[in-house]
Order: sequence, then C-alpha cells, then structure tokens
Amino acid sequence: QRKKELLIRRTLSVSLAGSSASEQDRSCVPIDASIIDSSTDGSSGGSGGITVSSIAEILAARLSLPPTSPALLGTVPAQKTGAVAYLGQCYVRAAEEIRNIRQGRERREQKKTASSANADVLSAHDDELAALATEIQAQSVSYATSSLLE
Repeated sequence: QRKKELLIRRTLSVSLAGSSASEQDRSCVPIDASIIDSSTDGSSGGSGGITVSSIAEILAARLSLPPTSPALLGTVPAQKTGAVAYLGQCYVRAAEEIRNIRQGRERREQKKTASSANADVLSAHDDELAALATEIQAQSVSYATSSLLE
C-alpha cells in the first residue's frame, strides 16, 4: 500500500491526507483520502487501498481545485495550474515510473539471487505498480483530451 501511495505522490504530485504516507510534502497537493474509500468496492478489506479504479477519482479531485486554491499555491515549487500542462507532466512521470519498474525487474532477473517465492511476490508488486502507472497515463490522456474539447 505504501509503495502505491508513493507512486501516486511521485506521478500525480498529490498526497493522500489521512493515509499511511500522510506526512506532508510541500511539493504535493493534499487530497482527502476518503475519495478512495468511496471508489473501491470494499474488496481491499475496507482499508481504502489504491486501485486502478481509484486513479480517476484522485485525478478528478486534483483537477477540481481552482487555480487560486491555497493547496496549489502553497506547493514548493509551484505546481502548474493549467490542466493540460499538469496532465502532461503526470504522463511523463508515469512513463518514467514504468521504465524504472521494468529496469528493476530486469536487474533482479539478472541477479537471480532472490528465492523464487520472493521473486514472485516482487513481480506481483511490480505488476500492480505498472498497472497503476499505465492507468495514470491513460487517465491523463483522457482528461487532457476532455479539457481540450471544452
């Protein structure tokens, strides 16, 4: 769960207030973590885990902030207030995360020192993180397209 929250923090530049990684980072905009609880179906044990289906809600919450919002203006360095510029940055950061995940997997496969059970667990975590990053890319394109058509 923490790795997922860090992925969200790095790619979307938002921190989920009230989550396990809720220490405030001035470069991130705080978003209420309760939006995740409402977007999950309860299959994560009611813990409000980040899933592929919650990415759209997190992005919508961030994009719904007005450009004059204190949450946006208080970030250091200041985040882009334009939706398309912000979404473009999210897309690029998600692509970098996907590349880093693939490179980490390739390094582990080259070393082959981890036990097969441990390697399977790490591979499953990599798959989850890659799926989240891919969804961030897809949602970024979708939201950017929608904002350009308005």
